[in-house]
Amino acid sequence: MNRRRAVGLGTAAVCALAGLIGYRAAAGAALPGLVRTPVAVVLLSADGRGLSVAQSGECLGTGQLRVRQPPSAVVLDFRTDPPSRNCTGGAQQTVWSVRLATPLGDRPLIDANGGDTGDGDPVPYFRAADLPDAPLLPPGFHHAYDAPGYLGTTSAGQWSPAASELFLAGTARLRLVVEYGPHWPDDWPAAAPILVPVLGHLARVGPGGIAWQQRDASGSVRSYALLADPPLPTAQLVSMADQLHLTRASGGGPVPGGPVL
Repeated sequence: MNRRRAVGLGTAAVCALAGLIGYRAAAGAALPGLVRTPVAVVLLSADGRGLSVAQSGECLGTGQLRVRQPPSAVVLDFRTDPPSRNCTGGAQQTVWSVRLATPLGDRPLIDANGGDTGDGDPVPYFRAADLPDAPLLPPGFHHAYDAPGYLGTTSAGQWSPAASELFLAGTARLRLVVEYGPHWPDDWPAAAPILVPVLGHLARVGPGGIAWQQRDASGSVRSYALLADPPLPTAQLVSMADQLHLTRASGGGPVPGGPVL
C-alpha cells in the first residue's frame, strides 16, 4: 500500500469524513480574517520534512499553515476561519501540510500561539514511519489518506500523540489508529467481555472494532485500534490486523513484544 504523505508546501487536503474531496492551496503571507488556532498534534513524514496538522468539524472554511525555521526550533503558525454560528454542513476533516527545508531532526516544534515572537507551547508529533502498512483490506476498501490525531474526534480524547489511516469503500469508512502509550478508544467499557488473538496479542472487541496494545522495540507501549463505520465483522478486522506490517521508525521488521492488556 502506498500512503499519500504531505501534499506539498502550504497545501491542504480537504476531506469529508466519508471521503476525500479535493485540495486547496494556502501559501504565502497570512490571509486576512483568519485566527490563530492551537495545534494539538503533528504528523511528521517519514523523511522528517513534512508536517501535517488536522482540523475536524462542520463547514470548514479557509485555513493556512505556515512555518518559521530559526536555527533551534520550528515554529508552526496555524490559522483558520472563526467558527460560524449558521453552519449546516456535514462533518469534515481537513489536513494541512507544509514541507521543511531540512529534516526536523532534534529541533522542537513550537506553536506560534504566543504571538509573532513564536514563544508558544511545544507541539507533540507522531512519526509517520510508525504507521503500519496494511496489505490486506476488507473487500472494496482503499487507502484514502493519513492524518494526525484520533481521526474524527477532538483532541480532548487523546492522551498521547496519535495518527490515523483512513480507508474508504463508498460511504463506509475504516480507521486504523496508532497512539503512543497504553490507551483504549473513547467510550469503550473498562473490561472487554470478548477477546480475540491478533498478532500474538489479545485484542479487545468493542463498539465498531477491535483494539490491542503491544510494545515497540524500545519497550514502550503502543495502542492500536481498527474502527469501522458501519461496523464490519470481527473476523474481517482480525484478518486485516494479522497482516499488518508493524515497522520500527528505522523501517525494520515487525515490532516485538508480549501481550499487554
